[in-house]
Amino acid sequence: MTFDDLEVGRTYRGRQPRGVFEKGTQHINDRRIIEITEEGEVRFDTPGLRLGRRLTMTGIKQFMAWAAYDCTNEFTVLDYEWLPWPMTCAQQARLKQALEVACRFDVVQETNAGHDAVLGSFFRLYDAEVYLNRCLDEGLDAYLVLSEE
Repeated sequence: MTFDDLEVGRTYRGRQPRGVFEKGTQHINDRRIIEITEEGEVRFDTPGLRLGRRLTMTGIKQFMAWAAYDCTNEFTVLDYEWLPWPMTCAQQARLKQALEVACRFDVVQETNAGHDAVLGSFFRLYDAEVYLNRCLDEGLDAYLVLSEE
């Protein structure tokens, strides 16, 4: 993983995940990036951070040494804020099944002939939303479509 792979709003899993307690339940100690500063620091949220506490901040090098991979898609397919630890067999099976479904996000525009013209195809929702916003800023009447492959 490189510095360019880090994105605000994405969630990352550590090389050695462990459980942390939040509100009486145990979750994986994932970290969601809130801000990357110009000074080279990363401000992040984690399930172990209690309400009212300041967000944790660390250097980019330390964060990259801790992080193993981007696990944001695991949250979106299961609709969790934080994943439970340890995951039950049913939750693991549901996650595996959801991640195996290949889907594509198309940014499309309706043409004068009534057909949809695909302006761009993406496998990550975040990338599709960024492209869609760019199209809307340029004045194009575009919208997002989910296509299963």
